[in-house]
Amino acid sequence: MMLTTTTRLNFLAVIFIKAICLFTASSRYLRTDNGVSANGGNPAVALVSPQNGAKIREELDEESFCIFYEQHAAVDANAAADNNTSPKDSTICTCELDNGSTFVLELPSDSPSCDELMKKNTLKSAVSRLQMKQGAYIDHKKQKIILSKGQPLGVDNCRGRPSDVFQQGKHSRSLAGNAIGSRTFLVVKIVAKDPNKGGASTFISQTEAQLSDRVFGTSGDLVNLKTQYEACSQGLYTVTPATVGNPKTDQYYIQNGVVTVEVDTNVTQGRLANSNAAINKLKQMFNLGSQSPQNILANHFLFCMPPGTTTDGGSTKHMSIAMASTGGWQSWFRGDWCTYPSAQMHEIGHNYFLGHAAEGTAPYGDTAGAMGTSIGQHDSPKFCFNAAQRYDLGWYHPSGLVKVTSPPTGVLDINIIGFVQPFASGTTLIKIVNPLYTGTAYTNNMYLHLNAQKGPNAGTQEGGNKVTVVEKVESSAQGAATKLIGKLDASTAPVQIAGFFSENCVLTISVTRMQISTNTSAATVRVRNVCV
Repeated sequence: MMLTTTTRLNFLAVIFIKAICLFTASSRYLRTDNGVSANGGNPAVALVSPQNGAKIREELDEESFCIFYEQHAAVDANAAADNNTSPKDSTICTCELDNGSTFVLELPSDSPSCDELMKKNTLKSAVSRLQMKQGAYIDHKKQKIILSKGQPLGVDNCRGRPSDVFQQGKHSRSLAGNAIGSRTFLVVKIVAKDPNKGGASTFISQTEAQLSDRVFGTSGDLVNLKTQYEACSQGLYTVTPATVGNPKTDQYYIQNGVVTVEVDTNVTQGRLANSNAAINKLKQMFNLGSQSPQNILANHFLFCMPPGTTTDGGSTKHMSIAMASTGGWQSWFRGDWCTYPSAQMHEIGHNYFLGHAAEGTAPYGDTAGAMGTSIGQHDSPKFCFNAAQRYDLGWYHPSGLVKVTSPPTGVLDINIIGFVQPFASGTTLIKIVNPLYTGTAYTNNMYLHLNAQKGPNAGTQEGGNKVTVVEKVESSAQGAATKLIGKLDASTAPVQIAGFFSENCVLTISVTRMQISTNTSAATVRVRNVCV
C-alpha cells in the first residue's frame, strides 16, 4: 500500500499518541506493591454489606480507579400508574471498580455536574477512567463512590474504544461498537431478604429453566432476546447462553445461561447493593479472587432483581423496570421484566451504546423498535431497531448501504427493500450525511429504511410497511438519542428539513413508489435539495 506524506504523518501521529497513552498508563497505574495488581487493578477492597455492624465507609487508595458508566432507566407503557417507582426518564452516573462492583458516582460540590461533563465529553461512558484522589471513599449504605471537594477530577480518556488495543483489558471493559459476532450471556436470579416480610427470602417466581427459556428459548419460547437479536441481525450477531463448570464434578456450575445467587443483603438496600453482593458471591463460587466476573463467566450479565427492590441511595422508591450501563456489560430488571423480550432487547441495546428512540416530545415515543417504550408482554412484540440504530449496530451489508454525502443535483431516486429481506439482496439502509460542522458540535444526520412489518419485525408498533426517517445527532458522545420524524409511503406528504445541506436550502424526502406483498417489500425514496 502506497502512503502519501500526509498519510505517513497521520499514521505516525496515531502511533505516537498511543505510545504516550501506554506510557502514561504504565507510569501512573501499574504497580505491584500495596495490593495493586500488575495489570492496573485496584487495591484489595473488602466490599461488605452495611448490616450487622459491617463497615459502612471505606477509604479508597489514591492509586485505585474506576470506570465511568452512564446508566439509563427504562420506562413502560403503564409506568404512570406506578407512583412508587423512581423517576421514569432518569440517567444515573456510576463508576465500576476493577473487581466488577458498581457504585453511584457523587462528584464534589465544586465540580461541574455529571451531565455537564458528559456534554463536554470530559466523561465518556465505558471509556473514562477516574483515578481516586485524597479523601475519596465508598459509602456502602448509599452505594456511592464519593469524591472529595478541593481535589482535581482525575479523568483519563486515553484508553481507546473497543476496537483499540485496550479493549481486551483491563481498563475499559466496553462491549460497545458494532454488534457483530458471538457474545455469551448470563442471567443472574438474585435471592435477597425482604425486611417488610420478616426477613423472608424473596425472588422472582420463574425457575432457572423458565428464565433460560424466556431469554434464550431453550425450551421452545418463540420470542426472546436470542431469537430477536439473531433474526434482526440476520445472523451477524449470536446470543450464546453461558456454560461454566460440570454439574457432575463441580460444586458450582452454570447451565443454559442462568444461575441463582443468594445474597445476605435485603431489597430495601437498593439495586446496586444486591447486584454487587451477587457479583461477590459469584467470585467466591467460581474462585475468581478479586477479578471481575465479566468476560470470565460471560460477556453480558442480566440481573433479575427480586420484587420490592428499591432504587439506590436509601430511597424507598422501587427501582425502574429495567436499567443498563451504556457501553457496559450489566443490566438490571425488576421482577418479571427480566422475562419480557422488549425490555431485554432495550437494555442490551444500551450495552451497545444505543440511546432512546424519541418521537416529538416523548423521549421513548418511537415504538417502531426496541429503544422506545418497553412493553410488559411475553412472546411479543416481534420488532427490531430503527434505521440509525441498525447502522450503529452494523446490521446491514456494505453493498446495501447508500450514503448521500452531498446535495443531489435535481432529483435522486433510491430503490430500497424491506430490511427484513436478505441484507445483500438490495439497498436496506440510507444515510444522508449533513456536511455542516460548527467546530464544536455535529449536526444531525438522517437515516432511512423500509420498516417492513413481517418476519422478526412483524410486531413493529408504528410505521409498519412505511419508510421511516430518523435523525440522530452525530458526536463523540455515547448513547445519543434518535428521533423519528417521518413515516412515509406514496400517499404521505414529504419530510422537509430546512438548512440541512446549506442555510438557504430545504432537504426534501418523499416516497414515490411503495410495493408491499407477502414475499417482498420495496419502495422508491426521492431525495431533493430545494434552494431559494
